Amino acid sequence: MKIIGHRGAAGLALENTLESFTLAEKLGVDAIELDVRLSKDKKLVVFHDKRTWRLSKQNLRIRDTNYADLRRLTLRDGHSHIPLLEEVLMDTKSIPLYIELKVRGSIKLLIELLAKHSEREVTILTSRVEDLREAHQKLKRPTIFLSGLLRPFKALRLSGQSQFNGVGLGLWQINPLSYWVVRWSGFQPYIWTIDRTWLLWLAARVFPNAYIATNRPDRLIKIRDKLYMR
Repeated sequence: MKIIGHRGAAGLALENTLESFTLAEKLGVDAIELDVRLSKDKKLVVFHDKRTWRLSKQNLRIRDTNYADLRRLTLRDGHSHIPLLEEVLMDTKSIPLYIELKVRGSIKLLIELLAKHSEREVTILTSRVEDLREAHQKLKRPTIFLSGLLRPFKALRLSGQSQFNGVGLGLWQINPLSYWVVRWSGFQPYIWTIDRTWLLWLAARVFPNAYIATNRPDRLIKIRDKLYMR
């Protein structure tokens, strides 16, 4: 089992911020998941929502706003800003990243950026098959997870056709059958997002080889230590 810090350690620090990523790394996660969108001036920015209102006092649409204006926002924790993906790559050099692409038109920019950071261990996640195929063709040894499709068996078929590495399953999709079908088909199960302690205990026992994304990596790390580090 691998523990993936969802948007860093989003249950302990403001999501998708440098502080959240740093905390997740200090806690001992195996990797960090983050979300990427495009600003108006075609910058790869780390932000989950289409608009900024949930995490700031202003309601800006990411795709309609230049990054300089997004950068000026002070987020809800009172001190963080919206980082660029390149900034995160520079700040988290020692830990693998799971980059989820939220919008069309970002894959070419991502490929160009990752080519400059070829030493980094990166997994790309999205529901857009063509974007993943392009990354698979142009990046050296990429790790590609097809995630976000409503039908997991369709995701398995498409992943097999495209030689992807893993399949993302939402909490509402995961059960022993879907987990083992993914495993038996030769793909890595990636489960998102589990936070409640009892569900984390259940997932750790029933899905021992899964990669589990959680906003509370501190809880899952304690559970893994109790179960497997005796």
